[in-house]
Amino acid sequence: MADTADVTMREMRRGVRSLGVVATTAPLVGCIGATLGIMGSFRGGCGEKATLLAAFVSDVADSLALQAWGIALAILVWWAYRYFHDRLDEFAGQMQVTSSAILSDLAELTTTLATWPPRTA
Repeated sequence: MADTADVTMREMRRGVRSLGVVATTAPLVGCIGATLGIMGSFRGGCGEKATLLAAFVSDVADSLALQAWGIALAILVWWAYRYFHDRLDEFAGQMQVTSSAILSDLAELTTTLATWPPRTA
């Protein structure tokens, strides 16, 4: 019975681990996108200083939006990860209590059936 419970818990935790990976990597991907966007904003150009500065600031703002999306996604996914992780821990505890109760009931039933039918003197 313990093997079946372990297999079930491993299968249920598989998807939760994926949430943890996404929560960990999302800010890093956002940071890489922001870095590449900022580097791309330094492209050469000619024209008035105010026009070039406006284009530069616009590109930097767009690249920092990637970082903000990465952090927002990481926060949401981390919340989901913690929720499901806690629910699985609670489920594992309930499964342990239930399996102990079933085994106890089976042991009691076995002893009852071993003495069946009652002997009459």
